[in-house]
Amino acid sequence: MNSVVPVGKNEIKNFMRIFVDKDEVNTYFEVMNKRWGYHNIEHVIFLLSLLREIPDSIPDNFTQLILAILYHDYYYDITSKSNERLSAEMLASDCKIDDLIGEPKKMVIGAQSLIIKSANPRIHSDKGCFVENWSDVLLMHDLDYSILGVGRPHYIEYMVKVASEYVKKDGYTIEQYIKGRIVFLDSLLGKENIFYLEWFKPLEDMVVKNILFEKNLLQSK
Repeated sequence: MNSVVPVGKNEIKNFMRIFVDKDEVNTYFEVMNKRWGYHNIEHVIFLLSLLREIPDSIPDNFTQLILAILYHDYYYDITSKSNERLSAEMLASDCKIDDLIGEPKKMVIGAQSLIIKSANPRIHSDKGCFVENWSDVLLMHDLDYSILGVGRPHYIEYMVKVASEYVKKDGYTIEQYIKGRIVFLDSLLGKENIFYLEWFKPLEDMVVKNILFEKNLLQSK
């Protein structure tokens, strides 16, 4: 267990205040606490809690990884294709990257890169061949997708939260959500593997079961 990973809200605040001014930390929590649905502070805490349970998961650039996890969904709009890029820009802004030099600036730039590349590691890799320094990117990706492999009660809770982000969005109908969600689920089923790292591979079977459960439920509506 990696006890150095911040998981509680107070731990996260204390960690962030090393790099981010108090006002920006308060704004971050205001945004993430009031956001309905799935992509909120509880999602971040889930990822950090899971990271804490993974043996030997803390790399040398630990701070970079934690900052990336904290900010990877800071900007989130279901209609946008630029969530990762805009989240990375908000991280840079909060850390006042233009005032940084040397290692601190390199760390923030690295965290930005993690946010952007972990959304789809394969398109950022060299012909699909991963090298050793991609381990953090793959870890970020697998952490984010690990919700698909949780137990059924937890997965149902996730389903409801994700759906609420769409049905509460102006202009979205339930029918549109169901159609788009089934397309997304089918894209997952079409992958040879959901996860890249061995630690997550045991979740693959449960992922398929959960996806088929959700797809059947949506198709019955």
